Amino acid sequence: MTDKSKQNVLFVDDVPEDASLYADYFDQDSTIQPITALSAEEGLTRLAQSEIDCVVSDSVQTNDGVPLVTVAKQNYPDLPVLLHSGRSADELPTEIVDDFLRKGTKTDSSTALETLRERVRELTTRPPAAPGQNDSGKQWQSLGTFDWTDRDQSAVAIIEALAERSESDPLEIGPLYESIDPDALKVLMTHAATKETSNTIQVQFDLS
Repeated sequence: MTDKSKQNVLFVDDVPEDASLYADYFDQDSTIQPITALSAEEGLTRLAQSEIDCVVSDSVQTNDGVPLVTVAKQNYPDLPVLLHSGRSADELPTEIVDDFLRKGTKTDSSTALETLRERVRELTTRPPAAPGQNDSGKQWQSLGTFDWTDRDQSAVAIIEALAERSESDPLEIGPLYESIDPDALKVLMTHAATKETSNTIQVQFDLS
């Protein structure tokens, strides 16, 4: 049973020693209740069964080869997710998470675990974005809805929606890849289309 006087933080790591280290360290924290999982599937089960306030995940993947952090942000878009991995940022889907911290990162005054704790505290105390705003405070507008089961046409649908909203020719819209990663978008849509889920997926981006 979790203690709701604390923030429930899910730590997902397929190295049992690391998961145990997180549990032992954060169990002594007065504000964080650690919950651990040793695989992406176990992590998703914990998310479905428990009230989680933040996810800290290593670069684990589901059986379908999709990063856990991608699925977590897809299914729980308002849930803070910190990617904590020994791999470098350019090897990971850091653009989809709220924060990235490489394992072992420390400062002159903080150990690696203390640094991780401070980053988790920042995420769990960050106020939610106001309705109609993104994390930077910019106003955004809905372009409409799309049947994501037709995932191969998702980029086309965005271009057509932008053209309709701006009353422009679709051919005049700038390259989509300058604002959205089409490959990453297709990964999200492919995963969503293969799951029996009624969840709505929201894609938000700045058009440069």
